[in-house]
Amino acid sequence: MNCSQTLSPVLFLCLACSAQTIQGSVQNGTTGKPEPGHQVTLFTPSGELASATTNDNGTFRIELSGHLAPRSLAILKVVHDGVEYFQAVSSELVTNIRVYDSSSDVGGISGYLSILQFQVKGKLLQVTELHAFNNGSSPPLTRVSHDNLVLSIPEGAQVQPATISAPDGGKLKLPLVPIRGQAGKYRLDFPMKPGLTKYAINYQLPYDGKLIFRRRAQYPTRRIGIIVPDSMHFQSLGTKLFHPAAGQPGTLEQVLNGIDANEPFAFELSGAGVLSQYFQPLNPGEPSRAAKSKMLSAPSPHGASPGTSASPTRASSRLVGDQVILATGIFVLVGVLLWGLMLKRAPRM
Repeated sequence: MNCSQTLSPVLFLCLACSAQTIQGSVQNGTTGKPEPGHQVTLFTPSGELASATTNDNGTFRIELSGHLAPRSLAILKVVHDGVEYFQAVSSELVTNIRVYDSSSDVGGISGYLSILQFQVKGKLLQVTELHAFNNGSSPPLTRVSHDNLVLSIPEGAQVQPATISAPDGGKLKLPLVPIRGQAGKYRLDFPMKPGLTKYAINYQLPYDGKLIFRRRAQYPTRRIGIIVPDSMHFQSLGTKLFHPAAGQPGTLEQVLNGIDANEPFAFELSGAGVLSQYFQPLNPGEPSRAAKSKMLSAPSPHGASPGTSASPTRASSRLVGDQVILATGIFVLVGVLLWGLMLKRAPRM
C-alpha cells in the first residue's frame, strides 16, 4: 500500500527538525495487553522511511539515520490480524498505537447516520450516498468480512468507486463489487474498526421522470435522510414512513428516525431538478476544503442507541464535551452543513 496516496493528510502532524528517535508502544484494545513482535513502519509523503519491531513489552524505538525536515509529515503503520492500523506521530515523538483483534462475527455495529442525495442532469439521475457506521462492539473487535457493507442500488446504475474513511483516519477508494446472481446488489470489503467508518458512494442511472427506491437496512440505523431539489416530488412508501424536515432553500428534505436491521424502507421520486448544494467525495490524499472552512459535527455515536434520538437540548450539551467530525476528511460539502442540520432535527423523546 502506498500510504502517501491512501491516507488523509489530516493524519499527519508536524515534527520538529531535531527529531531523530520515535518511540512508543503497540497496545491491543481488545485484550488490553501489549503486542510484542509487531513491525512498526514510519511513512512520510515520500514513502517508507524506517521501521522497528516491538519488544516483549510492546514498545518500539525507531532510530532515524538523519533529521526529519522542519514541518515534516509522518505516520506509523502496524498490521495486526491482517488489518492495517495508522497513527499520526505526535510532536513529542512518543506515539502509542492501538490495534484490535479481528473477527467475521462482531456485534454492536449500527448505522449512525445516512444521507442520500438525488438530482437530475439531462436524462440521468445522479445519486450520492453518505453513510456513517459505528462499531461499538464490547470488547472492541474489528469486523473483517466480505459482507461488511451490502447495498441495493437501482438496476442500470453506473457505480463509481466508494471513498471510505476509517476511524483512525486512513482513507482510500474501493470498487463496489457486484454480488453474483443478485441484480443490483453490491458489497464493500473494508474492515470495520471500532468507532465510525464513513462511506461516500456515487452513481448515476437512466431516468424517465420516476424512480421507486427500495432497500433493507443492513444494520439498525439511527437516522436516514433524503435530499432532493424542491422541484421534485417525494412520496414515502411502505410501513416505515419518512417525515418532512425544514430544508435549505431550494431543497426538499425527508427524515426517517430509527429503523431495525433487515427492515425495509422505500420511497418514490418523480420530476426533475438540480441541487445547488451538493456533497462530493474527496480523493485519497486530497485536502478537505470542508475542514478548512466549516466544522461539521455531531455527538458521539456512543451517546445514543440506534432507533432512539436525543432531544436538541441534550444533543447540544453533548456537543460541547464530545464531538466527532463526520464529514471532514472524506467529503467536500458545498454550502450546507447538512450533518449538523440533521442532528438539530432529532425529535424529542
